[in-house]
Amino acid sequence: MDKAPEDKAFDQACGFLSYRPRTRHELVGYLAKRGWNDITEIVMERLERAGLVDDTEFATAWIRERATAKGYGRRRLMSELTRLGVERRTIDAALDDEYPAETETDRAAGLAAERWRRLSTVDPYKKGQQVFGYLVRRGFAAGAAKEAVDALIRGERD
Repeated sequence: MDKAPEDKAFDQACGFLSYRPRTRHELVGYLAKRGWNDITEIVMERLERAGLVDDTEFATAWIRERATAKGYGRRRLMSELTRLGVERRTIDAALDDEYPAETETDRAAGLAAERWRRLSTVDPYKKGQQVFGYLVRRGFAAGAAKEAVDALIRGERD
């Protein structure tokens, strides 16, 4: 007995989800590539009812993992989630819950201190430039990065 098209598309989507959680946008694109355009919404509703697709949960887990394991700042996390197709209001809510803006300066200071120690042979000015660039590339706001670097430079002068 042959499976219904909805079942085939659902099985393919589940296979795609077996590697890692996905956003709604990623799954819609995946199903479109596979030629399931006409039944995409039916399959998406079924996946959502089964609890297999939830952009809010995805964004929360993504932020928690990437901020902790990779040391990324709010800007980088926002950029990554936007690229994955998560809606802006979902990203903002997840960032507010998991990574409040007030903690960014503290997180930047922790990463900056760690990086600063690794660059022990470099003069403080050059070290400050390198650490600032490192923090900005990791997605921290320029203000938070500058504040963290300035504190390290002041500490080395004292």
